[in-house]
Amino acid sequence: IYSSRKTICLITRNYLKSNWCSSEVHVASFRLFDEQKDVLVLVFLEDIPAYQLSPYHRMRKLVKKRTYLRWPKPG
Repeated sequence: IYSSRKTICLITRNYLKSNWCSSEVHVASFRLFDEQKDVLVLVFLEDIPAYQLSPYHRMRKLVKKRTYLRWPKPG
């Protein structure tokens, strides 16, 4: 993550359940805030309501403050 220009997180319900989710988002968001560079790209592959992001406070904060992508777009 530190040697990459960008970090892309593909977010699904299964990803949120994985042990890697919180550590990957933690490291990427730390770099985002520490270096003041836009290095993190969040791509939601499923529609995940905000209440389901509640346990993942870092990700929830990122979604509120930053732009994220939905793929594929509904419709």
